[in-house]
Amino acid sequence: MALTGDIRSPFSKEIQSLPPQECLQAFSTFNAYAGIYTIEGNTVTHHVEIASIPGVAESKYEFTIYGCDQT
Repeated sequence: MALTGDIRSPFSKEIQSLPPQECLQAFSTFNAYAGIYTIEGNTVTHHVEIASIPGVAESKYEFTIYGCDQT
C-alpha cells in the first residue's frame, strides 16, 4: 500500500548536499513499513515486518473499511 499526495518536495534535490536542519526535517517526517496484510470482514490488518521507525517492526495496524460490500 502506498499513500500518496503532493509529490513536490520542499527539500533539495541532492540528498548528499542537504543542510543539517533540512535533513533532520526530511527524515523525522518520513514513515515507511512493509509486510503482509490480512482482511477479515471489513478490517484490514497490516502485519509490519520491517519499518523505518525503530520499534514498529513486529506490530500491527488495523484499518476499518467503510462503504465496501464484502459479498
